[in-house]
Amino acid sequence: MAQETWGLPTLPACDVCRARKVKCDNSRPRCSSCAIRGIDCLFLDPLKNTKISRAYIHELEERARSMNQQQPTFEAPSPDVVKDPSTGRSYTGTEKSSDRKAKILEGSEPFLLRRDVQDLHGRVYLAGNDLKDIASYDLFRMFMILAVGSIILHRKNSEAQWLHPYGYYLSALQHFDEDFLLNGVSAVQDLMLIARFGIYHHTGIILFLGLDISSLCIRMCIDQELHIPSEGRQDLLREHLHRRVFRECYMIDRYSSITLGRPVSIADRDIEVAFPADADDEDVASANGHFTNLDEFCAARSSSNVGTNEMSVFFHCLRLRQITSQINSKLCRQAKDKCTSFDGSLLSSGYVYTDLYEILGRLDSWLSSSPVFENPQCLYERREWYDFICERDRLLAIRHAIDLVPRRSGLPPKDLLLLCHNSAVRIIMCFSLMFKQGQITYTRSYFQLLFTAGL
Repeated sequence: MAQETWGLPTLPACDVCRARKVKCDNSRPRCSSCAIRGIDCLFLDPLKNTKISRAYIHELEERARSMNQQQPTFEAPSPDVVKDPSTGRSYTGTEKSSDRKAKILEGSEPFLLRRDVQDLHGRVYLAGNDLKDIASYDLFRMFMILAVGSIILHRKNSEAQWLHPYGYYLSALQHFDEDFLLNGVSAVQDLMLIARFGIYHHTGIILFLGLDISSLCIRMCIDQELHIPSEGRQDLLREHLHRRVFRECYMIDRYSSITLGRPVSIADRDIEVAFPADADDEDVASANGHFTNLDEFCAARSSSNVGTNEMSVFFHCLRLRQITSQINSKLCRQAKDKCTSFDGSLLSSGYVYTDLYEILGRLDSWLSSSPVFENPQCLYERREWYDFICERDRLLAIRHAIDLVPRRSGLPPKDLLLLCHNSAVRIIMCFSLMFKQGQITYTRSYFQLLFTAGL
């Protein structure tokens, strides 16, 4: 008999309903059409192109529901270390399942405060409320947090259907409301969750959706004046969060400009706000009342040797994105106007070489200042990772220079070709080494980079 499916993800239409061109009612364990005919209800998994039984999905949902009911005492079955896909912060599997997946994101995504996600987790999981009594906004945000946080878990164990990130994503969309976009900074955070999921998840159409959302996030940040310093006395933690939200949007905007080959949404010269504090949430919160503004706290913080913290990887990647932005502004194709405005090819080549070696020098300085972790817990805390992403930007800069410098007999200068060749070889060797060690896997951006290096 068909069961009520309120709150469950909508599954693709079954084969019978698709053939009859009628709407499938999404019932469990069989839709009404298949139940009447007494046949198994099958549908096509769009990701794996295989047939899946709706009864099997129903069994998994019942198992997940039973686990949720046991949530206060449920412990993860294995002590594996879970790592976040953006900054690599790790957590042990001995934590509760929903706790663990929430912490994967709340402790490492810079545009969310830890205490905000902890409060959200308490309202959704620990208050003992019925699903119908939980606010749609809370359900949307929690499902999105689980969608992003479960990507690595699912990638490691594709059989763990109850951890399927796309299922959480579809569930989140069921609770999405257009009014959420009127929530100021919270609206930017929600869109960034969707953008993050689109970038990390392997479904192609979602990738480009995530990159397009980044441009919208930048525009919303500008509307709320997050790109300029705030006036008056502010709560340090909230000011810290606003800067983190803007800088995270900035990083993804620079990433999308490279991936899609489009102009950046905001130029560096138009950004007046300083960096957020290189400190944990708790350190910033405890500084309230001791400093007039966040800049004073940052100045005091920088004068002391505080070592690495949970923001160190984010800050270092942010500085690299600033160099990436310089590559686009100084060595992009539009810069040809500056080169072709001179009659002598020697003079135009000099401008290109000057800009190129300035950028390569900044990349070398960036690499030498990489944070050092005594006991790396994940890929993003390892030296070889910094070598890899630094070489990626070196290759980008060199290829732009090859496009700009005047050619002789239709060929680029040999010294630039040699630089390009050496950089490409180092990229392939770095990736190969990390891949053999199980530290890295194939993604669209990595495949694009390897393809470029192979050329």
